[in-house]
Amino acid sequence: MNNEEVQDLDFEDLMDDYIVDLDIQNYSSNTLKTYSSILINFNRYMESQKQIKSEKDILRTFKKYIQHLKRDNEVSQNYLYLITVIIKKFLNYCEIDIADEIKIPKRTKSLPKSLSEEQVYRLIHAKDDEYDPTKSNPRNITKLRNKLILTLLYSTGLRISELIKLKIADIDETDRTIRIRGKGEKDRIVIFDN
Repeated sequence: MNNEEVQDLDFEDLMDDYIVDLDIQNYSSNTLKTYSSILINFNRYMESQKQIKSEKDILRTFKKYIQHLKRDNEVSQNYLYLITVIIKKFLNYCEIDIADEIKIPKRTKSLPKSLSEEQVYRLIHAKDDEYDPTKSNPRNITKLRNKLILTLLYSTGLRISELIKLKIADIDETDRTIRIRGKGEKDRIVIFDN
């Protein structure tokens, strides 16, 4: 892309077009919000800098932006990774030929903290003493519902977003399976126990 074309770029329109394209590709609403937020912040930063006249200026501004986030905002290494990947994809979409010069920072790898079996048991059964199976008042129903939610999340590995979308028709009590529509609209079957 020549310098004149770079100066004529309307990043706001390009960002809107990019988000629409991602939406058409069935990216989740949370992903679209994240991409949009990151691109808007980067665009604001670019607008605060001297006039961008070339692809090199975009690259220089991008590097300063990452440095600014790292030093002034003290964002995490994983967030810098996310920002870099999103902006790099966006620049590729815009046919701005600097993506090869953008180095993606390393991500920090850490295992998620998990609960012990005893902690999970205590969490699921925390309010058992207040539950009266002989009564069907709203409070009892809510306690039973919450226990079922925690049990399903723990025993099946469902994501909260998947649990929210769950329908009774997705549950096969005979085979003890649940059909889940997960990320990217992909279906999978999970088994549940008594």
